[in-house]
Amino acid sequence: MKKGVSQPDYSILKRIVDIYEVSAHDILYSDMETIETRDEESRILTSSNKTIKGLIEKLCDLSAENALLKKENEKLKERH
Repeated sequence: MKKGVSQPDYSILKRIVDIYEVSAHDILYSDMETIETRDEESRILTSSNKTIKGLIEKLCDLSAENALLKKENEKLKERH
């Protein structure tokens, strides 16, 4: 059993390559490269979203901590 493209598929591929003057590699692998690019973009966006979510959570924590410190400061000022 031979590996590769079947004869009818090869004939069709050869005609497309000849007519449109494109490389067989572009035809055979363009979808795979597009999928890999989409996966990479998705990974970057997911990573960025996690980072942004983490930063927002830290800001909220700092805001809450700041509010508590302000209240403590006001109470200390009232005592003195």
